[in-house]
Amino acid sequence: MSAQQPGRRTRPTSPLARLALAAVIAATAAAATAAPASAATLWVDDAWTGTLIGSDPDGGGGPAGPFGTNSFAAIQPAIDAAAAGDTINVRPGTYSETAAMPSPPACPGDTVGLYFPAAKPGLTVQGVSLGNAPITDPLNVAATVNTNSNLCFGPDGIFVEGDGVTIAGLQIGTNTGGQNKTIEVVGDDFTLRDCNVDDPQGTVYINDFAFDTINDISHVKAYRIEDNIFADGVSIDLASGAGYSGPASGRVITGNAFTNSYSWPSISFNGSNTGVPWFVQSVGGAVIQTNTFTNTNAAGQHIRARGTYDNTQFDWASYWNDNVYNKSVVVGSPVPANVRAFSYSSPPYTFNDVRRIGAVIQGEVDNAVANDTVLVGPGSYDESPNLPKSLTLKSDQGNGVTTINLQTGPTYLGSLTVNGIGAVTVIDGFTIVGRDAACPTIATSNIYVEVNPDDVTIQNNVLEVGAADGGCTTGDDGFGVLSTYNDTSVTVPVLKVQDNVIKPLGSAATRAFYINPGTGNFSFLRNQVTGKFTSTSITQAASSLVEDNTIDGLGSGGAGLGAWSYPDANDWGSATVRGNLFTGLANGFTVYESNDIVVECNRFVANGRGVRVLDGFGSTNFDPTTIDLHSNAFLGNTVAGVDNQASTPGNVLAENNYWNSGTGPNPPGSGDDVIGAVDAIPFSATVPACVACTTAADCNNGLACDGAETCSAGICLPGTPVTCSAPTQCQTSNSCQEPSGTCVATPKPDGILCSDGQSCSVSDTCQSGVCTAGAGGDADDDGDCDSAEVSCGCNPNDGSEVCALPNRLVGLPGSGAGEILLNWYSPTVRKVTVATDPSCATSGAGLCVSGRCQAGKVADLCVADADCYQPADTCRVVVNYGDVPDNKLYFARFGRTDVPGFVTGVPSPQTPILVAGGCSKKVDVTIPNRRSNNLKLKAKGTVDLRPRTDIDALQYRR
Repeated sequence: MSAQQPGRRTRPTSPLARLALAAVIAATAAAATAAPASAATLWVDDAWTGTLIGSDPDGGGGPAGPFGTNSFAAIQPAIDAAAAGDTINVRPGTYSETAAMPSPPACPGDTVGLYFPAAKPGLTVQGVSLGNAPITDPLNVAATVNTNSNLCFGPDGIFVEGDGVTIAGLQIGTNTGGQNKTIEVVGDDFTLRDCNVDDPQGTVYINDFAFDTINDISHVKAYRIEDNIFADGVSIDLASGAGYSGPASGRVITGNAFTNSYSWPSISFNGSNTGVPWFVQSVGGAVIQTNTFTNTNAAGQHIRARGTYDNTQFDWASYWNDNVYNKSVVVGSPVPANVRAFSYSSPPYTFNDVRRIGAVIQGEVDNAVANDTVLVGPGSYDESPNLPKSLTLKSDQGNGVTTINLQTGPTYLGSLTVNGIGAVTVIDGFTIVGRDAACPTIATSNIYVEVNPDDVTIQNNVLEVGAADGGCTTGDDGFGVLSTYNDTSVTVPVLKVQDNVIKPLGSAATRAFYINPGTGNFSFLRNQVTGKFTSTSITQAASSLVEDNTIDGLGSGGAGLGAWSYPDANDWGSATVRGNLFTGLANGFTVYESNDIVVECNRFVANGRGVRVLDGFGSTNFDPTTIDLHSNAFLGNTVAGVDNQASTPGNVLAENNYWNSGTGPNPPGSGDDVIGAVDAIPFSATVPACVACTTAADCNNGLACDGAETCSAGICLPGTPVTCSAPTQCQTSNSCQEPSGTCVATPKPDGILCSDGQSCSVSDTCQSGVCTAGAGGDADDDGDCDSAEVSCGCNPNDGSEVCALPNRLVGLPGSGAGEILLNWYSPTVRKVTVATDPSCATSGAGLCVSGRCQAGKVADLCVADADCYQPADTCRVVVNYGDVPDNKLYFARFGRTDVPGFVTGVPSPQTPILVAGGCSKKVDVTIPNRRSNNLKLKAKGTVDLRPRTDIDALQYRR
């Protein structure tokens, strides 16, 4: 694999630097093993100026008491001032951080962005909202931390040396001194939680500077990486002794969302013995569950371990089953529990004992050994795999959720290609999508079996086959299954195609299959070929069995199946055709000058011709008398039941068939007759027992999911199979279940991340198979996301509260500090004429603009103008409450009558009520039946450290 990288951008720490830092950790460990009895809380606000006031400067309401004594304008000064075990709350804002680091001799004067020293274990840096609530959703982070580091052994945005450090609820940005490690951790029991690591191609790098090399004991035994969002290419890298000792249960990576368009894995365990000088000890595994991985790289991978590590600590089956991937592939035997180890070289390094969950089929095929299984998870794979060895390529959850979209290369025709010498190959459970020709680009053929394999099985797939264009066809394109040509010897001894659905990609395709001479035994069993194929699907194998298939042209007049003996009818083209249904085709089965053809116990229903025989295709030794058609039922074939068009002398044997009546073949021209040299006597007066029925009960195959079969004139006709909808993102499958014949969905584990399709909904999770909106949706359906309303201080459950709208009308007298308490988005004039003002509109055009009411029910969501119409005598008021922490509304009245709705849940604000400062409140007011009405609102609050009063009035005229 060409895109493997040794160290994922992380530059080495010099041995001297490592020893110096290990000494620092060891020297401080004994004095810093426990947090103080009473931990303190410190506060960081980028607007802090040092003024001692009872609340923080952004107006969010800090803790009681002399808040200023524990306040800082940046995070690192708070860390420097904190004691072990303290919590540092970080208010919304943007922080540019630089920290001195006790530099080893090789790097004097270097800096990191944030530095957590070993002498201060148990520190917590927690992002909080404007209202000082801890951020518990990475999509709601309100504080951004950018870093400045020039560390000589690789810039570290954040360096965590202390044990028990927690970083939570923050956005971690990029480092201005060069990108290397977003966060480097050398302390034990580190936690990263609810953060947005917005440092594309960065890394959370956990390694062990204090590893006990004498006793092989890790200092870094535990870590927790939980519920974070990682920007494109950000990875978690474990190296140099991290987690080598201690239980794997203490190392947890759960609930994170990884996005990766690069070739490196999102999680990488890097052991020793690789030649990489900074991977110097072995590592241990971790619990990895309920994460969402998305990798779109052509050589992508998700989770990897390499070098020397304790594989017993790696639960690969859990990694496979308990996370969600956009696509995932693993190889081994048995998988996913036993993942195959492989080696690769990235000069000057060689990596051995590599195990991984990849994102590309071909990558894991290349890593397989003979008789391995390449297991493919749900997803859409844009590639044309080449299978050059004995293996099973298997979909983990079936063709309904696992799709291979074939490309133009690199294989012949862009096909999924089987070509291992002496290989035993199985392809099981995919939807394989071909491509129609668009000259000069040719159509694909879905599966191509080249010279070499001994035994190939193609089963449980859906093949969507393209259509060739005569202007650019190779003669091999547009086939579902194609085998290579060799007319002198058998090169593919066994080829089995069974239990597949083969259908056109569009309105038509070329052939369902073409089995060339060179194939020994070809079996085509229990398949469904549906739709219009413009050319006959031909087998030229030495011996073929075509049994129990349904070939349904859907009445479109397409071609059916056939056998051809070229170049010698004594060597190739022999076939037994048994128990099939041919219906809706121009021709059901065609014999192209082939010998030793047995057609028995088939149903030919509503075709043009049931069976036809042709010659003139260059085959030698053709003898029509070796064709035996018996015990078949012909029903409603409009041209002929059997039509021998060959000029080669000899009768086709067609005795003991049923010809749509008890009187034998009908007169020529009436259908279900015989044409040409055909011996149809004796005939069967009844439907042969091997295909006969008397009632629908005789046709019941016992499978409710196949639909209700019916019996018509002794012929069993298939039912309409139960069609289940595709599984949702919270279901692993949705399939028809026996014996009920109903669709049953299998839910994914609760807690798996999903998306409910709503733009506001964040951190949605699967619950009992249903995608349930997370806390960050739009609970009140007002068009403002809950996260935005929380950030701006509004109630996300109150549809009448939205984040502050622009001031379009100021209060009385129109200036002064107190006027920020009450302003107006609607109406736009102080004296409102009810009959004509837009805020009172009861009809009209142009009220709904870009999904929001601009008149009538101003600021509501809308689809049409009618959504915005007001009832008669009703007007919309949108009051903007100033962003003042103690803003209180004293009254909202028409005269002496209280107007409800201006405060949530309080119909008549008789006493002062704290309002959501910084929000806008939408209230529909009914205008009293008087000529003139004054709507008055009174508010009080602290502005510029002084109490202020604002009384505003709107006059409504009828």
